[in-house]
Amino acid sequence: MPIDDLRLPEVGGRIGGTILRNRWYEQEMLDYIRGLGISGNYLDVGANIGNHSVYFAVNTAAERVFSFEPTRGARRTLNKFVELNDLWTRISVIPYACSDQNGETKVVETIASDKEALVYPCRRIDDIIDVPVSLIKMDIEGAEPFALRGAVKTLQMHKPVMFIEVHDDAHMSEIMHIIEPLGYRSTGKVWNSSPTYEFVASA
Repeated sequence: MPIDDLRLPEVGGRIGGTILRNRWYEQEMLDYIRGLGISGNYLDVGANIGNHSVYFAVNTAAERVFSFEPTRGARRTLNKFVELNDLWTRISVIPYACSDQNGETKVVETIASDKEALVYPCRRIDDIIDVPVSLIKMDIEGAEPFALRGAVKTLQMHKPVMFIEVHDDAHMSEIMHIIEPLGYRSTGKVWNSSPTYEFVASA
């Protein structure tokens, strides 16, 4: 479904500006994911205002999308995007950051004007998601290793395809230290200005 067939909330910023130009943000990667034809449950970790979540719900074989977004401003827009398009049966918005422990963590509100780090509740994916997972998209500003350590059981059991933002070689090394023992490797495919890599696990 093209973006101009959807009802849009009031959106701003880089992602919102792309949506308002009737394009999906990071569309090349999203269209690749669509082409994979993967059904089942998707996790959008770092859902922001809902660009990826809504795309997954209306353009892929996803049965349900679990959208993790702790920050209030982004989540408000995400909820409105879901509401305007009557996607509550397809998208579950989860108001937590993902980490390797349950508690609190500091998160920068990316759509706020002051970019101040605020304290938000965090949870382990393994403690929240109790359904099979087919695909994970993860973009949480460098905190990906923490979220992955809190999702080891999910990765071991379900071997979802993953699309993870990686900032530099040290960040990649830390990610691989967690997921390589679980059978994961990078396919070498990478997208976006903030590089996002595809990872798959051996059967």
